[in-house]
Amino acid sequence: MIRRKLTPSLKKKIKDDYKHLRLADFDGEALTYLRQVKGAAKGRAAKKKQAKEKKKAPKKEAPKEKARKESQAEIKVAGKIIKPGSKAYELISEGAKVKNQSIRKFVQENESAIEKMLKDFLIFYRKEIDDLIILIRSLHKSAKIYCPIKFKVISRPYAIFLLHAIKKAILETELTYEVIFIEYAFDLNGNIHFNCPRPSQYAELMGEELLEFVDDEYPNISYIRNDNDTTK
Repeated sequence: MIRRKLTPSLKKKIKDDYKHLRLADFDGEALTYLRQVKGAAKGRAAKKKQAKEKKKAPKKEAPKEKARKESQAEIKVAGKIIKPGSKAYELISEGAKVKNQSIRKFVQENESAIEKMLKDFLIFYRKEIDDLIILIRSLHKSAKIYCPIKFKVISRPYAIFLLHAIKKAILETELTYEVIFIEYAFDLNGNIHFNCPRPSQYAELMGEELLEFVDDEYPNISYIRNDNDTTK
């Protein structure tokens, strides 16, 4: 018997048992409703299958997200870990951009050159000696102090002693103002480098002789003469 009229009871039967009902047994509005119910059920099944397959499939990161994660990942150069945010990492990242490569690929292809750069690169600054002493006292405990530059590691107390001693000696000449500057450098590992004479090198020098020694041997140390002769 063909069912045409969609009564409330038939509507409920179609909704509850649509899987077992044949389209050939219906016509009119009843057939239309059965098709709608079956179509909606197929749509739900397809959507569920798609969601399941999507869950199983490996998640593909968007290019921007992938690049962002790479830019935040540590890299290793010659066994040394370079952390994001450091000056070394910034320089490597800029090099990768110039070559239009990922950071990791750039490191793989240029590791020896990068290692040399990390070893040789210094960033120079200039401070009054007392300010440099304050900076040395605030250094991270893992930081090293080199004096002469890149040559010999010295202790923090000894570095402060050397700076105090040369400033005191220069001021005792009474030929300069009290502000004594010194050039120093940071390497890419956060270590500090500066050149400064040992007291034994100038123990017997006084007045102009001491200033001439500083000018000739340690041009990174500068002062202002108070006799208006010249500025150094």
